[in-house]
Amino acid sequence: MRLRLRMGWLAVALALAGCSSAAPAPGRLENLDACADQRDPAYVYMRERALEVMTEQHLDLSDTLAGLEASAKIRTIPGSLLSSEDSTFLKQHGFFSLYGGATFSLTRFAALRTCMAERYGYRIRTIEVRTP
Repeated sequence: MRLRLRMGWLAVALALAGCSSAAPAPGRLENLDACADQRDPAYVYMRERALEVMTEQHLDLSDTLAGLEASAKIRTIPGSLLSSEDSTFLKQHGFFSLYGGATFSLTRFAALRTCMAERYGYRIRTIEVRTP
């Protein structure tokens, strides 16, 4: 009897662990795909990084795109500054070390932001990157 009870708890624990590591909901990514040229290698690379971040860091699409965009801004704008909260968020989730270096341009991020807001009412978080 005890063995069955333990096996039952083990099955529940495994099921819950599977739920926490499930892939992100495809709806938002499909919307994102509709706002970009899916044949563009820079978009494909950025989308792959976004999917990795969402899966590995358990972030939603808004935070993920905000992090990737902020990382791109920091790499292209010399001497850029962040708030300590935003800097901590970017470091904690690997946007400088694991997922940075995206070739997706800042104008393309802006176009995605606008498209997602206008077509789907989906707001993408903005991380303020200041210049000195």
